[in-house]
Amino acid sequence: MIALLASAIALVLLLLAILHAVWGFGSTWPEANAEALAKRVAGFKGINRMPRPVACFFRSEEHTSELQSRISS
Repeated sequence: MIALLASAIALVLLLLAILHAVWGFGSTWPEANAEALAKRVAGFKGINRMPRPVACFFRSEEHTSELQSRISS
């Protein structure tokens, strides 16, 4: 039972990682454009574009600061 649960969690995490990679390569799925995707994914008012592609691959303080500065503006 624990092995099945662990496998299910691993599968979900793998799918999320793949989705981030797809976004990192420029896809806007499931939205029609980057602005709509940014609003859906970030969930903050004032967001109108996605972070730079590198942010989909490497989480950094710079990425966090970039998101916070967009919210503040």
